[in-house]
Amino acid sequence: MTGDQRIKDPGGVDGSGQEPSGVGPSGIGTTDGLLPSEDSDGISVSFQTQNHAVVATAPIHWGIGKITWLKSSYPTGSNGTCRIVDPDMNLDPRAVDKFNTNVWSSTDSGGIILPMTETGNSTGIFQGIVSFTNSTSSGNRLHVNLNDTVTCEYKDRTLPSPYAPIDQLRLTSNTVISSASTHGYHHDDKSGSSDANRNDDKK
Repeated sequence: MTGDQRIKDPGGVDGSGQEPSGVGPSGIGTTDGLLPSEDSDGISVSFQTQNHAVVATAPIHWGIGKITWLKSSYPTGSNGTCRIVDPDMNLDPRAVDKFNTNVWSSTDSGGIILPMTETGNSTGIFQGIVSFTNSTSSGNRLHVNLNDTVTCEYKDRTLPSPYAPIDQLRLTSNTVISSASTHGYHHDDKSGSSDANRNDDKK
């Protein structure tokens, strides 16, 4: 299931299946196995022989994703993991799906584009690893300094009612660069803060 390319921008789930990406669909037809859909749609599959016909149907429901850092703080020189949970982005249950998101710091507000990779086939859980460095940002390396706030962003474009199909929800989670790492998972109430908008392509 993909979004409808007529109402989704090129950076999100679209009818061409450009993002997220995985091994790819193996279907046939005008969209190569990709089927545009919206929240509250339904899908029907039929099989017919000379004497019998069988039809199965199922509803399509979208949900709101969640975003968090695995730790509330990281020291410079370490790696940090941003996690996004959104089953809607699991386009191909037989493959590991991928998409990109944005990460920036107080020192480097321009930040980096971080690849997010599904943790396995059909998990709907995506993780990206950021390397915190005191040098120039490049690739997955992000320039930080002590006490920086680092923000990971996710723009959810597959939203349930009452959101409109053209809406997107901007979700963010923060972690801090400290002299010593705080162990354990990140449970800051600010994690996953959001704002709904229609065309927020800039942070």
